[in-house]
Amino acid sequence: MFEADVLCQRIAVIDHGKIIALDSPAELKKLVKDLSVVELEVFGVQEEALDKLRSLPFVESVSLYNYNQRQQILVQTPKGPEAIPDLIASLNGIRVGKVTSREPTLEDAYVRLVGRHE
Repeated sequence: MFEADVLCQRIAVIDHGKIIALDSPAELKKLVKDLSVVELEVFGVQEEALDKLRSLPFVESVSLYNYNQRQQILVQTPKGPEAIPDLIASLNGIRVGKVTSREPTLEDAYVRLVGRHE
């Protein structure tokens, strides 16, 4: 997605064979300007914990990425860094490493558009 953001003037987002968005990267990113992304490095998270995160009223989207022995949870939320204590508390004892908050990217806009939950 980084390359598309840098190199493309227009991007089409396709979901289930249909174009659901067609615009410049900057305009697509405006779709998520109301969100922040909290990245949580975790170890040994199970699907039940992800479901608990998804059920929080201030969470729009949760994605999980596996990297060998560590995992990364990406949470889209309008609360930004203020959501971090509640997110960690809802993980209920799961080992958490690095936690960061950042502005949304083109990939985050894609996640919102297709409504993907991994």
